[in-house]
Amino acid sequence: MANPVGQVWGNDHLVGELLPFLDATSLGRAECVCVAWRRLSTDLALWSRLCLATPRCVVGPASQGLHDSVGSKRYIQLVMSRRRHHLLRRHDLRALVDSDLWTRLVADDKWLVRLHIAFAMDTVLPHMEGSDAAHVLGAFSEVLDDAFGEFGVARELLLLALVCDEAAWITHHLALLAEKQQDYDQAEHWFQRGYDLDHTYVPNALNFAVFMEERRLRYDEAEELYAHALQHAATPRHSLDVYFAMADFYLLKRRDIPRTHAVLAQAYHSLKAITNVDAVCGRDVQVAIQYAEFLVYVCHDFPTAATVFKVLLQRWTFEQSRKGKVQSDVATFLQIGLLSYAICVVFSTSNRVMALRLVDQAAAVEQCVANLLPDLVQTTAQRVVKRYKLTAAAVVQHTPDLCRPVTCKQDFDSLAPLMGLLYYLNGDTDAAMALWAAYIRRLANIHSPEYAFAGCVHSNLVYS
Repeated sequence: MANPVGQVWGNDHLVGELLPFLDATSLGRAECVCVAWRRLSTDLALWSRLCLATPRCVVGPASQGLHDSVGSKRYIQLVMSRRRHHLLRRHDLRALVDSDLWTRLVADDKWLVRLHIAFAMDTVLPHMEGSDAAHVLGAFSEVLDDAFGEFGVARELLLLALVCDEAAWITHHLALLAEKQQDYDQAEHWFQRGYDLDHTYVPNALNFAVFMEERRLRYDEAEELYAHALQHAATPRHSLDVYFAMADFYLLKRRDIPRTHAVLAQAYHSLKAITNVDAVCGRDVQVAIQYAEFLVYVCHDFPTAATVFKVLLQRWTFEQSRKGKVQSDVATFLQIGLLSYAICVVFSTSNRVMALRLVDQAAAVEQCVANLLPDLVQTTAQRVVKRYKLTAAAVVQHTPDLCRPVTCKQDFDSLAPLMGLLYYLNGDTDAAMALWAAYIRRLANIHSPEYAFAGCVHSNLVYS
């Protein structure tokens, strides 16, 4: 076998004769079992010729650009993988980007999704128009931004979507993209344009408020936008998003504890009116945790907080009774709630026995989620879980004094963020900044979700 391969090597004419009888799969199998074929398979010219010889391998400028970016060998492997994925190819494009299949593929095989986007841009989207085309372009932009960091291409797709359908949700995404690139003037422009297009579009009004609060420090304008967003929040999901952000605003920026208490109490009492808990995607659990932590750490009202935490225990019992239908976001926030309850128990009562039971129950929730959802996508909320687990490990299992000096690495990882928050709320900003600076190492991006911490479930969420 080695001799014929040697004759083919470097011989363009023989390569051309060979290609009609060879495909990428056959070549891949051959290189796995024979050293000579493996040597042949390293010839980039062969893979390039193979791409040219394979029907519908490169179908337009988008697929050509991806081919040039990843190289012929990787590209043709992606093409063969896509051809084997019948569900992906047969799905209607508009329905596909809203499906669980799309979410799983983005998490598990993002390069296959990248190829499918290129093929769709070349063959399907030129025949789409209006809101359908805009919706698909928006979904593609989100993937290119989040999974590949291709901000420029993502922005181009959103601008194309804006041509198809001048809608507030598109300008909202353009604003978020500009903010992520720290182009705050552009971000404010797009937020304002979206607000002018449709002032009732709550996600834009809410994120505009957060932007004015965090990036511009224009608190009066932010407060007006929060009030406007709450006024137009027509669904429990949007209402809870607004309550969640408003509470942080009044507590951390206005330092208005009575107003914060009123907002959180109103949010908590609104949970009773929710008839479809699945529609809020765990936001009810999130707001309950926020309210309970506020009661413990700011109001020092553990009995009332314990009542709220017990509602979370009842919620987990309810989710278990649904036989496998638990939502991943709900389960994740319930795990956070149990860990938070354990930390608060030690903080308020020093009852380590009860706290340890709660930590064990949180571990059981985590195991249950792992069994039900083995392919769970990593999210910001799950990163917050890790912070809570670190804090619980120190507070519950080692019972440190929360006011002692923080010295060792474990203390920084588990306690510094929480202690910094407590210092800040008690008016000792210098001590808080010193702890946070030592922990984060850099304060330029302190609002990033990566720095979300136990003791306050504020994770700088983007509301949608």
